[in-house]
Amino acid sequence: MNRTWLSRLLLMLLTILILTAWVRMTFGMDESGRLSAPGIGALKYFTVLSNLLCAAVSLASLIHSFLKKDRPYSRLLAHLRLAGTISVMVTFFVVLLFLGPLFGYAGMYAGANGIFHLLAPLMSLLDYLLEGEAYPLTPCARLSCLIPLGLYGTGYLGNLLLNGVGTWPHTNDFYGFATWGIPAGVGLFAVLGLLTYGFSLSLGWATRFLARHCRRHITV
Repeated sequence: MNRTWLSRLLLMLLTILILTAWVRMTFGMDESGRLSAPGIGALKYFTVLSNLLCAAVSLASLIHSFLKKDRPYSRLLAHLRLAGTISVMVTFFVVLLFLGPLFGYAGMYAGANGIFHLLAPLMSLLDYLLEGEAYPLTPCARLSCLIPLGLYGTGYLGNLLLNGVGTWPHTNDFYGFATWGIPAGVGLFAVLGLLTYGFSLSLGWATRFLARHCRRHITV
């Protein structure tokens, strides 16, 4: 099995699947499941934003792989690749552990959400495990993975403070993070940040382990 071509295939599929799911959700072409919206309203969800980031970085990585295959990834692309993978994995775990039990798993994995919440995160994780050692980052540099979540959390909680929580179906707290109050919501985002950074460190360890012990089974 050729590791480089497998990574290219995953990057290509990620780009196509995510963009196709986003277009179908945007134009209301399928039943996209719970916590989805047609038109530009879909961009209020971290799920959609994190997947679009993942698609953009996947496309950039794919282009780099073909045009500059003998050159290492730039530091910027290394940071973006980590941020894209970690962001969709945050989506994966939040749905699995929080939103699924809260709203029901059927809606969380229906239509486009099946790609956003499940398929794309797992594919992105697999690609990073295959190619992650190509752009090593220090533990301090891995803090960059917190930027998307930090920006989104600031905007989400800021909107609650400025405009209030509201009531369903017009609530501003569509993820339910302020169900137990805004201070609890801040605490949830803080916990998410710690778990995100911990997962980033674990991902770095895993890529180094696989590169050291499993490379002989997968050709370049």
